[in-house]
Amino acid sequence: MGDHENAGRALWPAILLLIVSVFSISAAMTIPPAQARQVAVVFSPTANAGDVATAIAQSGSLFVRAGAFDNVVIVQLADNKHYTELYLHGAWLVLDPVAAGGCAINNNF
Repeated sequence: MGDHENAGRALWPAILLLIVSVFSISAAMTIPPAQARQVAVVFSPTANAGDVATAIAQSGSLFVRAGAFDNVVIVQLADNKHYTELYLHGAWLVLDPVAAGGCAINNNF
Protein backbone atom coordinates (compact mmCIF):
# COMPACT_ATOMS: atom_id res chain seq x y z
CA MET A 1 0.00 0.00 0.00
CA GLY A 2 2.94 2.33 0.57
CA ASP A 3 4.02 2.16 -3.09
CA HIS A 4 0.48 2.98 -4.23
CA GLU A 5 0.37 6.08 -2.02
CA ASN A 6 3.77 7.25 -3.29
CA ALA A 7 2.63 6.82 -6.91
CA GLY A 8 -0.47 8.93 -6.19
CA ARG A 9 1.62 11.67 -4.60
CA ALA A 10 3.97 11.66 -7.58
CA LEU A 11 1.04 12.52 -9.88
CA TRP A 12 0.02 15.71 -8.04
CA PRO A 13 2.70 17.95 -9.61
CA ALA A 14 1.68 16.79 -13.09
CA ILE A 15 -2.02 17.34 -12.33
CA LEU A 16 -1.36 20.83 -10.97
CA LEU A 17 0.78 21.69 -14.00
CA LEU A 18 -2.04 20.56 -16.29
CA ILE A 19 -4.60 22.70 -14.45
CA VAL A 20 -2.37 25.79 -14.45
CA SER A 21 -1.60 25.30 -18.14
CA VAL A 22 -5.26 25.00 -19.13
CA PHE A 23 -6.21 28.15 -17.21
CA SER A 24 -3.21 30.10 -18.54
CA ILE A 25 -3.93 29.19 -22.14
CA SER A 26 -7.62 30.00 -21.70
CA ALA A 27 -6.81 33.40 -20.22
CA ALA A 28 -4.33 34.20 -22.97
CA MET A 29 -6.90 33.38 -25.64
CA THR A 30 -9.37 35.94 -24.26
CA ILE A 31 -6.93 38.88 -24.37
CA PRO A 32 -7.66 41.00 -27.44
CA PRO A 33 -4.84 41.36 -29.95
CA ALA A 34 -2.96 44.69 -29.94
CA GLN A 35 -4.46 45.67 -33.33
CA ALA A 36 -8.04 44.84 -32.25
CA ARG A 37 -10.59 47.45 -33.27
CA GLN A 38 -13.56 45.86 -31.50
CA VAL A 39 -13.44 44.40 -28.00
CA ALA A 40 -15.85 42.96 -25.46
CA VAL A 41 -15.91 44.99 -22.27
CA VAL A 42 -17.09 43.75 -18.88
CA PHE A 43 -18.08 46.34 -16.31
CA SER A 44 -19.11 45.87 -12.67
CA PRO A 45 -22.13 43.57 -12.26
CA THR A 46 -23.92 46.47 -10.57
CA ALA A 47 -23.38 48.79 -13.56
CA ASN A 48 -26.57 49.74 -15.37
CA ALA A 49 -26.93 50.71 -19.03
CA GLY A 50 -26.42 54.41 -18.20
CA ASP A 51 -23.19 53.74 -16.30
CA VAL A 52 -21.88 51.61 -19.17
CA ALA A 53 -22.83 54.17 -21.83
CA THR A 54 -21.13 56.97 -19.87
CA ALA A 55 -17.94 54.95 -19.40
CA ILE A 56 -17.81 54.07 -23.10
CA ALA A 57 -18.29 57.70 -24.14
CA GLN A 58 -15.68 58.95 -21.67
CA SER A 59 -13.15 56.43 -22.98
CA GLY A 60 -13.62 57.71 -26.53
CA SER A 61 -14.94 54.36 -27.75
CA LEU A 62 -18.17 53.71 -29.65
CA PHE A 63 -20.96 51.34 -28.63
CA VAL A 64 -21.42 48.49 -31.16
CA ARG A 65 -23.90 46.19 -29.42
CA ALA A 66 -24.95 44.77 -26.10
CA GLY A 67 -23.75 41.47 -24.72
CA ALA A 68 -25.57 38.79 -22.79
CA PHE A 69 -25.80 40.99 -19.68
CA ASP A 70 -26.26 44.74 -19.15
CA ASN A 71 -22.67 45.08 -17.96
CA VAL A 72 -21.13 43.40 -21.03
CA VAL A 73 -20.86 45.29 -24.33
CA ILE A 74 -18.98 45.20 -27.60
CA VAL A 75 -17.29 48.50 -28.44
CA GLN A 76 -15.31 49.97 -31.32
CA LEU A 77 -12.06 51.45 -30.06
CA ALA A 78 -11.30 55.05 -30.95
CA ASP A 79 -8.56 55.78 -33.47
CA ASN A 80 -5.04 55.37 -32.13
CA LYS A 81 -6.30 54.46 -28.66
CA HIS A 82 -5.53 51.30 -26.84
CA TYR A 83 -8.16 49.58 -24.72
CA THR A 84 -6.48 50.79 -21.52
CA GLU A 85 -8.72 53.88 -21.76
CA LEU A 86 -11.65 51.57 -20.98
CA TYR A 87 -9.94 50.41 -17.78
CA LEU A 88 -9.45 54.04 -16.74
CA HIS A 89 -13.21 54.53 -17.00
CA GLY A 90 -14.37 51.51 -15.02
CA ALA A 91 -13.98 48.42 -17.18
CA TRP A 92 -13.22 45.27 -15.21
CA LEU A 93 -12.15 43.20 -18.22
CA VAL A 94 -11.44 43.88 -21.88
CA LEU A 95 -11.64 40.70 -23.93
CA ASP A 96 -11.53 39.38 -27.45
CA PRO A 97 -15.22 39.57 -28.48
CA VAL A 98 -15.20 36.16 -30.14
CA ALA A 99 -13.60 34.42 -27.16
CA ALA A 100 -16.00 36.21 -24.82
CA GLY A 101 -19.02 34.71 -26.54
CA GLY A 102 -19.51 37.13 -29.39
CA CYS A 103 -22.84 35.58 -30.35
CA ALA A 104 -24.49 36.17 -26.97
CA ILE A 105 -26.64 39.23 -27.57
CA ASN A 106 -28.98 41.09 -25.26
CA ASN A 107 -31.41 43.29 -27.18
CA ASN A 108 -32.52 45.23 -24.09
CA PHE A 109 -29.75 47.86 -24.20
